[in-house]
Amino acid sequence: MPDLLWDDVQDLFDPDLTVALPDVHVPGTTAEDWQAAFDLVRSHGWTWTYLKGGVAGRLPRAAEVLARQEGAETAMLPVSPVSGVLAVFQLLSAGEVGFDVDLRELRGRRGMDVLCAFLRAIGRRPRAAPGGPPIPGR
Repeated sequence: MPDLLWDDVQDLFDPDLTVALPDVHVPGTTAEDWQAAFDLVRSHGWTWTYLKGGVAGRLPRAAEVLARQEGAETAMLPVSPVSGVLAVFQLLSAGEVGFDVDLRELRGRRGMDVLCAFLRAIGRRPRAAPGGPPIPGR
């Protein structure tokens, strides 16, 4: 990102000052947007694990995951776009795509570049063809 200067944001990436980045939330989404995110994860070849109630399994269609009964165990999708960086998608509702990233996994300028590329890929996916910008470090 040419407009984002490391000197302006490096304190946000200091694990001694901030333990975790704020959760990322994209409101106003649908099951189709979630499916686009699932498809993005698969098309990029990122490492992922679908967990429901802490048990790993196959990644179903988004509509199936999001149609869970009230009180049913929640599902999550930990995704690693590059080794050492993990984004954990919380599959709670169709109306909001959300995930978090542990700041301790983002080291220095490279970590910021990986996070920005990941956010760009996620943000562009519902409107773009498979692929998207490369994630630094891959």
